[in-house]
Amino acid sequence: MKNRQSKYANSREVPDIIAGVAALVLVTVLVVVGYWITPVLFSELSAQQAGEIAGTLFIGVSLVVAVMLTGLIGLYLFYKKPLKQVTSVLFALSVMLLLRIWISPWMQEIKTLYPLGLDKDSVDWPLFAGLHGVYQIGYLLTVLVLLYWGVRQLLNVRNRRLIDE
Repeated sequence: MKNRQSKYANSREVPDIIAGVAALVLVTVLVVVGYWITPVLFSELSAQQAGEIAGTLFIGVSLVVAVMLTGLIGLYLFYKKPLKQVTSVLFALSVMLLLRIWISPWMQEIKTLYPLGLDKDSVDWPLFAGLHGVYQIGYLLTVLVLLYWGVRQLLNVRNRRLIDE
């Protein structure tokens, strides 16, 4: 009977399985938008057009990621799991909110000062480039943290099942 139960998710595994899969889905979305679609936009369109489209995509993606990460935290609370199990999620959520609420609007504010497009000769270019670098580091950090955490959750389920057998 024990072996039969170990083949199916029990209630303590449910949040870990959902969270692991959700984290990997979020990683996939972040990688596709940030490292596949955005470079294509900048290679095919003018920098101004590509920047506008990419900015809109990142606003949407950050909202989806924030909602899903908040949902994962809620899932762990619902299953009365210790919050220390979601510290990585809290960190990733904090980074995404920082990017969405502070860095992105600041970059947008700078871009609006240049209706014909911000270029490397613009006075605000160094500030914009620095903010863009901070955004990229935060974005990559979020991807890496979620990848690590999602894989770890799924490996924990697998390891518990191996121990139970």
